[in-house]
Amino acid sequence: MVFFKNPSLRKKLSIYFILILIILIVVVLTSNLSVSSISNQYTDMINLSLNLNNYFNEINAAKSAYTVYFSSKSDDDIQKYNTAILNSKNIIETLKSKTIDEDVLFNYNLLLNMIETYDEQASDMIKYNQASMTQEAYAKMQEANRVNELINLQFKPYFTLQIKLLQDNMDQMNKNIGQYQIWTNLIMTIGVIISSMFIISFTKTITRPINLLADNAKRVTENDFEIEPLYLNTGDEINLLADAFNEMISSIHFYIKEVEESAEVKEKLLFEENINLKMQHMLKESQLKVLQDKINPHFLFNTLNILYQTAYIEGANKTMEMLYATSKILRYGMDELERSVSIKQELEAVRYYIYIQEQRFGNRIEFIIDEKRVQNYLNFRMPALIIQPIIENAVTHGLALTPEGGKIFIQCYIKEDKLIIEIIDNGCGMKEETIQRMLLGDYNENDGIGIRNVIERLELFYSEKSEIHIFSELNKGTKITFLLPLN
Repeated sequence: MVFFKNPSLRKKLSIYFILILIILIVVVLTSNLSVSSISNQYTDMINLSLNLNNYFNEINAAKSAYTVYFSSKSDDDIQKYNTAILNSKNIIETLKSKTIDEDVLFNYNLLLNMIETYDEQASDMIKYNQASMTQEAYAKMQEANRVNELINLQFKPYFTLQIKLLQDNMDQMNKNIGQYQIWTNLIMTIGVIISSMFIISFTKTITRPINLLADNAKRVTENDFEIEPLYLNTGDEINLLADAFNEMISSIHFYIKEVEESAEVKEKLLFEENINLKMQHMLKESQLKVLQDKINPHFLFNTLNILYQTAYIEGANKTMEMLYATSKILRYGMDELERSVSIKQELEAVRYYIYIQEQRFGNRIEFIIDEKRVQNYLNFRMPALIIQPIIENAVTHGLALTPEGGKIFIQCYIKEDKLIIEIIDNGCGMKEETIQRMLLGDYNENDGIGIRNVIERLELFYSEKSEIHIFSELNKGTKITFLLPLN
């Protein structure tokens, strides 16, 4: 039926109200029927008792009326007699109409016949008395009295029997009243239970989805939008509210995701812009440091060329070689700082720097490059001036005061998806506090490009996917490890 298919709250309320009303009507009707049945039984018993008593009174009134008439010969007494006889007959007829018991009907008919006989004798007595036939009238009166006595004899046992039946009926009626009370209480209890079940069921159909909606709404107020859609399938207004709530959450979630993606794009653009600005700044800073106090590079190269020619004229071959190595390092720093280079190019500049330091320290410091391993990665691209500043720091701060036995070891190898470059020295080492200051750039390095500068250029070049680790121990040495992504 259409009415019961996906009913609205109004329809549900109407259905539950009608059901509860029907239950209440059944309870009230059952109770009223019980009370009406008991009342009818009680009324019938009272009426029977009253009719029997009235019949007895009317018969006695008739006897009293014609007895008085025998002496007074008054028409009023005759009227009283006739009225009493007629009333007694009517009472018996009324009792006959309300019973179907054959024995009772027989007794009522017998009483009627006797009343007829009694009336005939009394009527004859009245006639003789009116004709002044005293002797005949007296005889008829005696006959009427005998009939009256027979009526009383017949009526008294019957009256006693009726009283007994009346008492039995009263007892049965009391039992029925008790049973009716039990049944009425039982029906009322069942009605209350069924009504309560209907009310609880109806309340759950409303409160349960509302509670679910409230729980989800509370989660939304706590900025939790990762909630499952709420499908109620109740077909009422709450179902429409749940669908609207689901759509609202979906829209909010979509808008939040859209805003987050937009913010992420903006953040990425700002980050890239910041990187570009930072790269430009660092390049300028590196160039300034390489130039050392803004010395004109053309003047410097011209000066080195003059010194180189002078050494050639004087036959100072070692001086020539040192000037050549110095110009190569200077040219490498000026030309390649803004571009990426291969490990081969980086190591070539490192070798020129090592040559100059070997001339300075002689055998006090030994420089070792693991050529066998390095040969496998000569074409790997990286920023310029990464390895040389680390070696320069190792010489300046770790091995400069070492009288002999100083070593600096350089090697390359692959581990997982990283190219590992290690620079190891056996110098004086440093404290953990100094390492942290170096990594943070809060360390006063007298010359060369600082370690912090190297770290920042690696982060810019590899989009922060590179790593640098520094392990050092006082009086034992330092190991600096670069972890560079292969891709």
